[in-house]
Amino acid sequence: MLVRASVGTLAVLGLRRIRMIARPTTAYLLQYSPRGCMASCSFCPQASGRSRMLSRVEWPEVDLSTLAERLPGSDFRRICLQTVLKPRFWEEALEILAALRESGVEIPASVATTPVPRRVLEEFRDLGVTHLGVGLDAATPELARAVGKPYPWSEYLRFVREGLRVFGRRRVVVHLIYGLGETEEEFAEALCFIYGEGAEVALFSFTPVRGTPMERRAWPDVSGYRRMQALRYLLSSGADPEEALELWREGRIEAPLESMLTSGCPDCNRPFYNERPSGPIYNYPDPSLLPREVKP
Repeated sequence: MLVRASVGTLAVLGLRRIRMIARPTTAYLLQYSPRGCMASCSFCPQASGRSRMLSRVEWPEVDLSTLAERLPGSDFRRICLQTVLKPRFWEEALEILAALRESGVEIPASVATTPVPRRVLEEFRDLGVTHLGVGLDAATPELARAVGKPYPWSEYLRFVREGLRVFGRRRVVVHLIYGLGETEEEFAEALCFIYGEGAEVALFSFTPVRGTPMERRAWPDVSGYRRMQALRYLLSSGADPEEALELWREGRIEAPLESMLTSGCPDCNRPFYNERPSGPIYNYPDPSLLPREVKP
């Protein structure tokens, strides 16, 4: 069976030769589809026929058996399987996970997916999936429609709640992309709302990718993104969402440099998924790369 893997994942496994400033700590896999995803998200190259790309990263196809042979001896601490909309996608996702487990791959796994039936979530869990990723992406229902998300915002929210019932509190990680067209206030409110539901948030910055309808949109303001990282860090540390939102509105949140690290499932660092290594850096993939101080 063919799947895709990020070029950084393949490099760690010795299947590609590239220069790496930071090594991925998670093995990132993507379902194979020669035509990409059937959804029409206007920021995503998978929806624009550029099926070898996801954000600014190349994802070559590779035989699953090759990965299954090499993953057990690797230093990866997690597997992240990302789905695409295509016929039978969740059945294939289950087949991929089962094949890895049968081959002796015991690394904890996450699955990032669009809404699927509860029984599928339970089967994911039984195959060693500990965390569920949900690509909400947009901070408001109106923005979700505007950027072409395949399901209404309310359906993603229903799915988040279903995932929490299956995997437990803070084991559903909602993906939010900063810079799609929301206001800072809307994004901050979405962050606090999601934490109030009991989920976690993985922050992404919008990345203009050639060939997508949003390729000419500007990269988001780094200082605004830092404010969102600071708020997310406070919320993830256990702050009350209403109190955190009020502190953010008053400009009274101070976060350590660690708030600038990549957020997501445990051991997810996504090296340079959203940025060029030359900068500006939105999500730092390794503590050793953090600046000594945040520039004003």
